[in-house]
Amino acid sequence: MPLHAFKRGDVIWWEFPPSPIRPDYTIRGRHMAVILSDDTVENRTVIVSPISSWVRKNKDGSIMVDDQGNPLYKTLKSFHLELPRSTYPHFLQHDSYLKLDQLFTLTRDTVRGRILGSLHSEDLFQLDLKIMQVLAMYDTVENLFDVYLKQTFSAENRTMSPRA
Repeated sequence: MPLHAFKRGDVIWWEFPPSPIRPDYTIRGRHMAVILSDDTVENRTVIVSPISSWVRKNKDGSIMVDDQGNPLYKTLKSFHLELPRSTYPHFLQHDSYLKLDQLFTLTRDTVRGRILGSLHSEDLFQLDLKIMQVLAMYDTVENLFDVYLKQTFSAENRTMSPRA
């Protein structure tokens, strides 16, 4: 049965499809994912971003460690969102990260199962900033902000002007 009620930031399990071209660069198989849209959007799709292990693993899935037995970590890019296990112990098995450079669109009826948890509001804010970076939206946001400031100050000046 499809999952009908969900919100932005909810974490689910998803089976990502295989990638025939450069499979080392795209996520595939069963991974947790964060829902980036919510059930109030009136369409038949859901946008998600996969969660991947931040710790490095061997081909057999075991965690790689240094000489002192400490886990080795992948080098994250600026558009990846760190998800420490200590912050999300109820659904993360180890330190992980959100791959915001690999957004997927799913049909709603394929989203099944249950919600494992949700991201905290601070991480949702960081997620938004990183999505703006991935989608190269900083100029757009800057232009919107400039328009907003001009409109705000223009309106304030009109209300503060002396009346005759």
